[in-house]
Order: sequence, then C-alpha cells, then structure tokens
Amino acid sequence: MAKRSLSTELRSNPTVRLADKVGSRFVGRYLASKDIKIKNKPSKLYEFAALDGDALITIKDEKGGYREADIKEGDTVSLFGSKALDAGIALAKVGEVLEIIFNGEKKLSSGNTFNDFAIAVVEDEVA
Repeated sequence: MAKRSLSTELRSNPTVRLADKVGSRFVGRYLASKDIKIKNKPSKLYEFAALDGDALITIKDEKGGYREADIKEGDTVSLFGSKALDAGIALAKVGEVLEIIFNGEKKLSSGNTFNDFAIAVVEDEVA
C-alpha cells in the first residue's frame, strides 16, 4: 500500500495583492482557508487556483524583498483576508470560482477607513 501524506497547512504561495490598485481584479477557484495570526491579531489566509485578472501577484525573492510572480492559469496563489474579504468569502463554498474586485478605500462616518471589495461567485462548485 502506498503512503500518502495529508496536511492542513497552506503552502508558501505567490500572494495576490488586490489593494495595490483601485479596480484591480482577480478570478480564482477557492481551494482552502486557514486561520492565522498577523502581529498577534487573528486573520485568514485563502488559497486559490488562479484563473484570470489583472491583480498584482508577488513572491518573495532570495533577498527577502518581493517581485512580481510569473504564474499561469491554475497555479495556486494565496490571498490575505481582511474584514471585508472575510465577510464575502465566508459566503462562498470551496470549489466555487470567485471574482474579487478592489473598489478602493472607503471612509466610515467615524473617520476610519477600510478597503472595499466586490466579491461574486462566477461558477458554482465542481460536483
């Protein structure tokens, strides 16, 4: 019998950077999510199979900086969550194709700002 390793860890993938440009768009098949901590604050990390879009996707280089990643359709990429992204993606199912568009920074009446995203299911999950 062959041994097959299983893991719940998400890999160190190229990262989608939607909030770098207003109107930036990413389309991908939702693969997985993971609860993480960033500076001791709870957050989410999402994993997608990249399908389309013009969002900047970066990868860490050998010097610790970031450079644009050369990816092709179907490559696995990661997307860091935010309150707005988490709320939208929470309504999606693993396997569905999502389109995410960065609408820009919005100001609340309190004076605080947040990054606003439009999230839509463009293809239901694969049976």
